Amino acid sequence: MKKLILTFLILIASFVFSGCASRLEVEYPPMSLSYQKPIARISNYDRYFPASYELMDYQEKALTFHQWLFDTEATGDFLPLITKDDTRNEFRFGAYVGDDRGYVEGVAAIAAVLSASLLGLDMTDYDGDDYVAKLSQFYNANQRVILNGTRGVSIDSSLWYMIYPGILFTQVSALYPGATVVREQALSNIEQWYQAHLVFQAQEKGPDYNFTSFDFTTMQPYNNGIWQEPDSAVGIGMLMYYGYQWTGEEKYLDALINTMDYISNYFSSPLYEILHYYAPFLGAYLNAQHGKNYDLSQFLNENFDGLSVPRGGWGSVVGTWGEFPMDGLMGSTRDRGGYAFSMNTFASAFIVSSFVSYDARYASATGQWLLHLTSNGRYFFSDQSDPRFHSCTYFEQCGTFNEVTGHSVPYEGIINGYNGRTPWIGGDPMITGWANTDLSIYSGVSTGMLGVMIEPTDVEGLLKIWINRMAMLGHDPFPQYLLFNPHPEVKTVTYLPSTEGPLDLYDLVSKTYLSKNHTGALSLDLGVLESVIVVELPVGTQLIVDDLTLRLENGHVLTQFQVHTGVSNLTPNQTVSGPTRLEWDYYSDVENDAIQSITVRIGTQTFTSSDTNSVLIDLTNLGLKGNRRFSYEITMVSGLKDTGSIILTIE
Repeated sequence: MKKLILTFLILIASFVFSGCASRLEVEYPPMSLSYQKPIARISNYDRYFPASYELMDYQEKALTFHQWLFDTEATGDFLPLITKDDTRNEFRFGAYVGDDRGYVEGVAAIAAVLSASLLGLDMTDYDGDDYVAKLSQFYNANQRVILNGTRGVSIDSSLWYMIYPGILFTQVSALYPGATVVREQALSNIEQWYQAHLVFQAQEKGPDYNFTSFDFTTMQPYNNGIWQEPDSAVGIGMLMYYGYQWTGEEKYLDALINTMDYISNYFSSPLYEILHYYAPFLGAYLNAQHGKNYDLSQFLNENFDGLSVPRGGWGSVVGTWGEFPMDGLMGSTRDRGGYAFSMNTFASAFIVSSFVSYDARYASATGQWLLHLTSNGRYFFSDQSDPRFHSCTYFEQCGTFNEVTGHSVPYEGIINGYNGRTPWIGGDPMITGWANTDLSIYSGVSTGMLGVMIEPTDVEGLLKIWINRMAMLGHDPFPQYLLFNPHPEVKTVTYLPSTEGPLDLYDLVSKTYLSKNHTGALSLDLGVLESVIVVELPVGTQLIVDDLTLRLENGHVLTQFQVHTGVSNLTPNQTVSGPTRLEWDYYSDVENDAIQSITVRIGTQTFTSSDTNSVLIDLTNLGLKGNRRFSYEITMVSGLKDTGSIILTIE
C-alpha cells in the first residue's frame, strides 16, 4: 500500500518525540518513520535511551518471589509469608512483610495466583494444593460478587477494591477454563456488575459512576463524602468485555459501550487508582471490532498526565530524583514531590500496552515508555541501589529477610524526598505503623505480569515485548511482540519466535509480511526510533482487509488501518495573528487517500473546510489572546479519521 509521507517539518514538529532533541546527550537524526503518534507525557522524557540503563530479569525475580510466597515450610524472620486454613480451604498472607493485621486482600491473593500462572506455574496443583479453587474464598455467595476480603460485604469496600479483584479473578478463570466452580463464580460476578451498571446508568441526572462504593444488598451506589471513583466505569466495562467474550450476549457489549461513552465524556481525567488503565485497550477494541471512534490519545493522556480529578496528581512520573531516573513509573506526580508505586507500575505495563496492536501509530511511544519503565522499575528492589536510600537499612530483620529471599519482594514505593533522602525507597507502612517493613507483597504479586512480557534481544535496550498477553486472556488468538529501536542509528536485531515454527510473521506497523513459512531466527533492520509489532501466525493464515480493518477469516480484528495527520506550516507555541492558515500533511494506510474534511475548534468556536488540506481562520475578532489550543479532527476520503491539537500563541 502506498503511504503518503509527511514533510520534514512534520517529522520534527509532530513526531512522537518532538521537542526532546535539544535535551538529548546524543543527537538523533531525522526520524525514518513518519507514522507514529505521540503520548504527551512520554514526549517529556529528556532522552530516548534511559539513563543508567539496566535490564533486571523480572521473570526470575517473580519466580523467586512466588517460591517464597507459597512456601508454607519456610523459616526465618517474617517467614513463612503464607498460612493455610484447610478446614475452610483458604489461604492468606499480609499485604506487607511483617504485616500482623490478620487478613488477606483479594488484590494480592488473586493477583498472586494470576501472576504465578502467567509465569507457567500450575496453580491447580502447586505443592499438592489447588490455589485456583481456594480463590473462591473471595466470592460472597449471598451477594454473588467477588470481594477484596473474605466474609466481608460490599458496602465495606471502595469500588476499585471490588472491581479490580473481580477482573483478576476473571483472568485467572480464563487461564483455567476447566475450573468450573471458579468459572461459574466469575460469570456470577460479571452479571452482578451488569445489574449494578444498570443502576449507575439510571441515575436521576443521567449515567453516573462517580461514587465510592456499591451495596449489593440494596443494589444502590454509595458516596462516603470523602472521595469518588468515576473510573469504576472502565473497570465495569472490562468485566463486561469478558462477559461478552465468554457468552456472546449483546447486553454485555451494550454495557461496555455505555461505560466507555460515559468515561469518554467525563470532563477531565477520572483516574483514581488503577481501573482507568484499561481504557485505552477497551477503546481500541471497540474502535477496531465494533466501529466506534473513541479518542485513544485522551485515554492515554488521562492515564499519564497527572491531572486526575478524583486523585490529584495521579499519573506517570517524569524526571530524575536525586541521581535516580524515574521516567515511566506510575503513581502520584505531586505527593511529597512525587511518589511512584511498584504495583501500579508493574500492572500498568501489563494492562495499558494491550491497546497498541489495534492502533500501531502508538507503537514507538509505547515502546519508549516500557523501556524506561523496565529500566527504572528495578529500583523498587533492595539489591538494585545503594541501601542508604532504603527504609530497610534501619531495621536489621528486614535486611536479613531480603538476603534470604533473594531481594525478591519489592518496596511499596519510591518517594521523591523523605526522611532526609532523595529519593526515599520504602512506602507507607513504616510511616503509618501498618506493618514492620515497607516490603510489599501486594506489589510483588504483579512483578510476574511485567516479567512475562519482557525479553532481551541481542541489541541492548531493544526489547521484545509481549504486548497482547493480557488480551490473550480474552480472545486474541496469536501472540504479538513489539520491538522498538531507541538508538540514534539503524540496528539489526535478531528476532527469535516464541511459537514453534514454521510461521508467517506479519508486522502490524507496516502491515506487511516480514517472512512467510519461516522457521528459526529472523534478522530485522530497525531504523531510528522505529518499531515493529510481530504477529506469529500459523503458516497459511488468511488475512482479510475488510472495512478499514485487517481481520482473520473468523472475523477477529488484528488491527485497524489508520491515518496520522499533523500541522505542517506552524510549530507549537508559534505566535500568530489576524488571518491565519493552518495546513496539514498526512500519512495513510490507504492507497491514494486524501483529506475530505477538517474541523478545528478553539474554545467554543468551530471552523471547517472540505476537500483541502488547510483551514483559514481570522483571529482578529475572536477575542482570544495568549496560548490557545487548536484542536482538530480530520476525515479522509477513505473514512479514516484522526484527531490532534497544536498550541499557538495568539497575539
